[in-house]
Amino acid sequence: MQEIPDELRDIFAWHDVRTVSKSLTFQYDKILYLMDPTEENSRLAGEKIKVLDYPDGTLAFHYGHRSLKCQAFDKLACVDQGQIVDNKRLGTVLRLAQVKLDVRESEGKRERSKKSPSRKAQVRVQEQLRAINPVLADLSLFAASSKR
Repeated sequence: MQEIPDELRDIFAWHDVRTVSKSLTFQYDKILYLMDPTEENSRLAGEKIKVLDYPDGTLAFHYGHRSLKCQAFDKLACVDQGQIVDNKRLGTVLRLAQVKLDVRESEGKRERSKKSPSRKAQVRVQEQLRAINPVLADLSLFAASSKR
């Protein structure tokens, strides 16, 4: 089977639009993404970019036809207590932080967004579309026509 072209692959992705902040960051699914502070990227402050969320879980970011490289900064990542410097009141502070984390988890605020697309649903839709149009399953069946 041939490799699926990016244009066809993009059709099955969940498309979303985000606005780049002045600090060259944007959020998607409770994750903050950081863009490199290059001259090209600095022009994107305040601009809308497209986020493509593919069924396999990968993400792509585009501005026009240009692909953007971003680093994820997960705000929900756990803090490693070994990285914290010893302090006289460290035990008390860590207990307070643990209580706050437990409260947030019980309220469901530390979970990923439920609004994002269901991977199972995307796979099912892809299978249905391939059943309707076999060209999507095997691109070698597609023959371009010169007729208009």
